Amino acid sequence: MKVQAAGTPNALFVRRSLPWLIGAGGLLLFLITLNHWVTLQSLGTVARVSGWLWRPELNHPLTFTLLLPFRLLPETWIPLALNFTNALCAALVLVLLARSVALLPQDVGSSKPDRDELALKLLLARNSWLPPILASILCAFQLSFWEHATSASGEMLDLLVFAYVLRCLLEFRLDPNQNWLTRAVFVYAAGMTNDWALVAFFPVFIVGLIRAKTVHGFFRPAFLRRVLLCGLAGYSLYLLSPAIQSLFSYPSVDFWTVLKGHARAQREIVGYFRKPAFAVLAVATLLPLVVLWIPWESHSVQIADDKRLGIFLTKATGHVLHAFFFLGSLLLPFDATFIPPL
Repeated sequence: MKVQAAGTPNALFVRRSLPWLIGAGGLLLFLITLNHWVTLQSLGTVARVSGWLWRPELNHPLTFTLLLPFRLLPETWIPLALNFTNALCAALVLVLLARSVALLPQDVGSSKPDRDELALKLLLARNSWLPPILASILCAFQLSFWEHATSASGEMLDLLVFAYVLRCLLEFRLDPNQNWLTRAVFVYAAGMTNDWALVAFFPVFIVGLIRAKTVHGFFRPAFLRRVLLCGLAGYSLYLLSPAIQSLFSYPSVDFWTVLKGHARAQREIVGYFRKPAFAVLAVATLLPLVVLWIPWESHSVQIADDKRLGIFLTKATGHVLHAFFFLGSLLLPFDATFIPPL
């Protein structure tokens, strides 16, 4: 069945072509509406890349490392180059979103479906193209997402990391390749050095790994060693950023001073997690994930409506709800505004 799913035109289109077509359409939209100069949202990023700030970058080592090549550009080119790169990241987010929504369970009436049978259901359904398109349209035209996509605010990279991790966890459901989980761990660890929201999501990420591998598979020594090594490799950005800044950007800054400053900043952010506002935000954010995990029936027997139209409308409503809640969890970094700047 897996071979048939891979070779069917509809499956190939939904799995390979549709996400990239959605990403290309999103990139075209973002380029048409792209900011060509500095905005209030991109001012901080442009100032740091251009070297206008005397204070070294302590809180976003991943962003600092990836934006190092932009320092070689002429100053007049930097705003446009950063905005274009940000639009490209936003388009990749749409690609990952479309692929992830296509992987969400569309009919989970059976308790433990076979992986090949699940792949066939996901990729061969006649309306399997609809949820990715609806979710991508909703995301691309959401005001906060569009603002960050057309201006280099620095937030889109964090969202790209978040979307890629979710995609890896969903891919593992269909393809039990350990590389999907090791990639997710490496990228997540690297993202934790850059974004406090991923620090808050860490317990949820561990639960996702356990659910993907099962409790028995997760606590195997070989898997734990592999996850630990990948996590440490991603977390090494804590050391890379201070090294680069102390050797090249700010020679007068001591390596340990930068490292301690970054650790202190994240420790202060973690302290905000004890506030009631964070508890409210956590509940509102985790609720969509709970809804996604509930094995909803395709239709209810009590309705007594077994006609094709009734079943189609019920299933389509479930697809839209899954896409909406998945998008809500994906846009968490844009909604976390209660923490004051450090």
